[in-house]
Amino acid sequence: MGYHIVMSAPLYLAVLGKPAFHSLSPAMHNAVMRKLGIKGVYLSFEVDNFEKAVIGAKELGFKGLNVTLPYKENAYRIADEMSEDVKNVKAANTIHFEENKIKAFNTDIYGFSKAVERSGFSLQGSSIAVIGAGGVSRAIVYSALRSKAKEITIFNRTYEKAEKIKEEMSIFSNQTEIRTETLEKINFEDFDIIVNATNIGWKGENLFEIIGIYPKPIKKKKKILFFDTVYVTTKFLSISKELGYNVQDGRWMLVLQGAMSFKIWTSIYPDERVMFQALTRCMKKF
Repeated sequence: MGYHIVMSAPLYLAVLGKPAFHSLSPAMHNAVMRKLGIKGVYLSFEVDNFEKAVIGAKELGFKGLNVTLPYKENAYRIADEMSEDVKNVKAANTIHFEENKIKAFNTDIYGFSKAVERSGFSLQGSSIAVIGAGGVSRAIVYSALRSKAKEITIFNRTYEKAEKIKEEMSIFSNQTEIRTETLEKINFEDFDIIVNATNIGWKGENLFEIIGIYPKPIKKKKKILFFDTVYVTTKFLSISKELGYNVQDGRWMLVLQGAMSFKIWTSIYPDERVMFQALTRCMKKF
C-alpha cells in the first residue's frame, strides 16, 4: 500500500544583479525564514541577461526577487503591474510573482526614510544634499519629497544627469525646492542631511578626496547627519565622525527595505532585529 505525502511548496527567493555574490540579503532573509519556520531558501545570482533571468525564475516557481545594480530600471520596464512608487521613480528593487504576473515594487524609498528616522533625524523640513544621480538617488529624492523635506540639492559630476532627476521628480511636490549643482560646489555645512547615493567607498575609496572638498569640524550647536547608502563603514563616514558629525551607514536601510520586500512576498513583516543581527554577523567575515 502506497502513501500519499502532501508537501507545501518551499519559498524560493533571490537577488539578481551584477555583481550580486557580495550581497548580504541572503543572510538576512534566510535567518528570518529559519526564525519563522518557513521552508525555503534565498539565493543570489549574477546575471548578464536580466529579462531572461526573471522569466526563468518565474517559470521555476520563485515567489519573488530583489533587484540590485545595474538592473533596477530594467525591473520597472519588465513589470506587468507596478506600485505607484515604481511608476514615479521608474525603478524597482522588488519583484513579486503573483497571479502569473510580474509585479514591481520599490522598497528603497521606505528603507531610506525609516533608516533616517532610526538615526534620530527627520526628512520633514530638512535641507538635504544627495551626492550622485543614479537609480538610488532618484529613490532618495522621491522619498525626501514624499516626507516633505524643505529643500533637496542633487550634486553630481555630470550636471545633466542631476537635472534630469530634478525634472522627473519636481512634479511630485510643490512644497520642496529641488536644486542641482556640480560636485565641486558642495558646502556640507549648509545641509541637515548629506547622503552618499553612489557606491563610492565600497572598495575603500575616499569620496571627499575624489570631490576635492572635506567637511569642516562641526560647530556644536548644529546637528548634521552624514548618511551612506553603502553598508560598510566608508571613509565618507569615518572621517565625518572624527570631525564630530552624526553618521549612519546603509545597514538599516538594507534591513528595512528587505523587511518590506519580505512582507510583499509573504504578507509577514519580519523581525528587523533578526535581519540586522544576521547582516552584522556576515559583515564580520569580510
